[in-house]
This record gives sequence, structure tokens and C-alpha cells, in this order.
Amino acid sequence: MPLPTLFLATVIGVTDGATLTVLHNRQALSVHLAEIDAPAPERAFGAKSRQQLGKLCRGVKAEIRPQFANRGGGIVADVVCAGKDAGAEQVRSGLAMVDEQHSTKRMLYEAQADARRQRRGLWSDPGIVRSWENPAKPNNKPARTTQLSAGADRG
Repeated sequence: MPLPTLFLATVIGVTDGATLTVLHNRQALSVHLAEIDAPAPERAFGAKSRQQLGKLCRGVKAEIRPQFANRGGGIVADVVCAGKDAGAEQVRSGLAMVDEQHSTKRMLYEAQADARRQRRGLWSDPGIVRSWENPAKPNNKPARTTQLSAGADRG
């Protein structure tokens, strides 16, 4: 079944700082915010990232613009909650990072540069490392790192 280009859905849950559960046509769907990575809930800043996304989106009717379906049965999408791009808000607050392997959105990179300059959220930790990077690299600090999820399953 093809994905619609845009649909409205009520946000009924927040799994982590980049994944929502929405209710659409009486069906619960998992929606990963496109082009960003957020820390897993058990990682540093994970709970705060999830809480921030919940404040913005939980209980509201969100605009969902699917980009593709992932192997897990969910979708990867641009999401707007209360008139704000949820992914950009997460990156701007320093509670998510741009998925540099897949993102083409200039505004996400600009939001991340600002968060980094201001040392907001994740950027306050000098040992930050993404989960797909090797923590043994000389520039990474394996003993104390903020590790991010690898993003949406791009299957």
C-alpha cells in the first residue's frame, strides 16, 4: 500500500527523542522523525530528548509527511506538531543530531551549528559519539560518551 504524501494523526506516545506513536484511521503507527538521530532512552540526554519531544507533540494532531517505510513496519517522516517542525526543534534544542549520512536539509545543519555553538544539550558533552562511529577512534572518549542511535532503519 503506497504511503500518502501528507496525513494528520494524533500523537499518542513518544518512544524516544526521534520516534512517535500516532493514531491514524484507528491504527497505531510508529513514526521516526526524518533526517535526525536522538540518544537512546538509556543514554545520556535520552530521557530529556524524549521528554522534550513529548512536550511538543504528545496529544496533538500532527502533520505527517512520509518519506519512506522502514523494515520494522513504521514510517520515516517529516512531522509538524503545533506548527513546528519536530525534528528541527529537537536538533535546535541540542537533544538530537542531524543524520549526516542521509540528511539534505540545510536548516537542520544550521540548527545543529547553533546548538553546538551554544553548547546546548548533547553539545555540552565533549565526548559525544554516534553509535555507528568507532568509540576507539583517537578523537572519541570511550569511557564517557553520549551515544546516539543509528537513526531510522533505512531498509
